This record gives sequence, C-alpha cells and structure tokens, in this order.
Amino acid sequence: MTYQRDPERVIDPATEDIVRRENIARRDEEIARRNAEATSGSGFLPILLTVMILLVGGYLVYSTMYPRTGIDAPRTTENTAPRTATPTPTPAPTTPPAAPQTK
Repeated sequence: MTYQRDPERVIDPATEDIVRRENIARRDEEIARRNAEATSGSGFLPILLTVMILLVGGYLVYSTMYPRTGIDAPRTTENTAPRTATPTPTPAPTTPPAAPQTK
C-alpha cells in the first residue's frame, strides 16, 4: 500500500520527514543514473593510455635489463689537434702487355 498525503494538510518542507525522504530518494536516483551513464561506455582513451604505458614501461625494462655486448669507443673532443692526412702514393706506371708473337 502506498502512502497518500492528505491534500488539505499543509506540509512544511523543513520539518516534514516524508518530503525529506522523497528528496533524498530523488537525489539517490539521480546519482545512480549519472553513475550508470558514466560507467556504461568504455572509452577509447583509457585503452590507448594503457597500451602506451605498457609499451613505454616494457621498453624501459628491456633497455635496462638487456646485457650490452659492445664496448663504447672513446670519444674525442673538438679541442684536440686536427688529423693530418698523408697523401696517397701515386701508383707505379704500368707497361702495356707485350704483343703475342706469331710464327
């Protein structure tokens, strides 16, 4: 059985318990509706962010755990003396091949 108010009775909203309960129920329904709207759709952005975090994290773990096989070559600074290039020797002159001898 539902509660029906007396239409001739004056209700003071500040003191009436029924009005407060109805307002609380209305507010709870609105909050539940908003929560249902917010959680019903799966967004693309959270999926994209999760994939990006996994890729970056995997790369960082791989790059720190992977053993290095090569040794870095020492580097020189720009303040060192320039290298002098030695001229390449000129090749020795070649003699043309001798003509075949015929009889």
